[in-house]
Amino acid sequence: MHRQRIGSCSFVTQAHSSRPMTIDNRCREQQKVADRMFMDFKYTSPGSTEQLQALKTLSFLLGMWGDFLGHEVKRMDAASSLTSA
Repeated sequence: MHRQRIGSCSFVTQAHSSRPMTIDNRCREQQKVADRMFMDFKYTSPGSTEQLQALKTLSFLLGMWGDFLGHEVKRMDAASSLTSA
């Protein structure tokens, strides 16, 4: 597992682990980050440093989800090829 820091938000990512992280676990892991981004948009002025950082964090997290789901597709394809062989 790796701890990553985006602005003032920190969260754990799982890399090269033998045990896959589930979508549910990933959602729970990112809940604090999502809450912080929401608060930054709700309680800061438009275009503030906090809002810009929240957008950068959102962009990064979307990329992480893309990577995560891409790996999940490969993992599931590999598993289904074992059962169909």
